[in-house]
Amino acid sequence: MVAIYTRHFLQPRCTELGPHEMIMKPWHVKISGPNIHIGKCFTAIGEPMHPVEIGVWGREPGQGIIRIGVFVLLSPGVRISASDKIIIGDGVMMA
Repeated sequence: MVAIYTRHFLQPRCTELGPHEMIMKPWHVKISGPNIHIGKCFTAIGEPMHPVEIGVWGREPGQGIIRIGVFVLLSPGVRISASDKIIIGDGVMMA
């Protein structure tokens, strides 16, 4: 059911969501805005009181970008918001 939820609700919100992702409690992961690129083997852990939030709110339509590398872990409560550009490298763990 987790994979079905991820494919139906989260993947369409990304420009790219690499293969082999593991999103725990995906109903507590919020992705919004355009130009969100997530590399392979991405892991996110959502919690009811501490959701993971990834969002782009560019100053102009279509602007703003978030690029997340490969083998990245986002722990509960991580919030990433970009008006211009955020690039997270490979092998990063954020809490």
